[in-house]
Amino acid sequence: MVAGPEESSTDLTDGLTVLGAAGYHHSGIFNGDGVEREERMKLIVAIVQDHDASKAVDELIGHGFGATRINTAGGFLKRGNSTILTGVEDERANEVIQILRDTCHRTQAESNQRTSAGIIFVLPVSASYKM
Repeated sequence: MVAGPEESSTDLTDGLTVLGAAGYHHSGIFNGDGVEREERMKLIVAIVQDHDASKAVDELIGHGFGATRINTAGGFLKRGNSTILTGVEDERANEVIQILRDTCHRTQAESNQRTSAGIIFVLPVSASYKM
C-alpha cells in the first residue's frame, strides 16, 4: 500500500484498503481479485439540462465510458437538470469533456437571454475499487 504521512486508511471486510485523500496523488484501482494497479483517474461530474442528459449519456456509453445519470433539481440552471457522473483514466478526461460539450447545448430563456448548457467539474480520484 502506498500512503503518505497524513493519510488515513480503512480496512474493509474483504481485505481491500481505501485510502484517505489528504495529499494522496495515486489512484488505486482494485480489481475483483483484490489486486491493486496504479492508474491516475478523474471523476467527471456534469450538471446539464434534462433535455440534453439522455443523449449525453448515450454518447458516453457509445464511446466506451460508463456513466451514471441522476435527476437533480437546484438553482444552478433554474430548471430541471441532471447530474452525470463518470470515472475515467486521466488521459481520456478531455474526450469525455468534448462529448459533453458536443451533446449539451445552450437554450433561450423566457427573458430572451441565453442560459448555460451546464457545468463540468473534473475531480482527482484518490482511490477506487470494483466490487
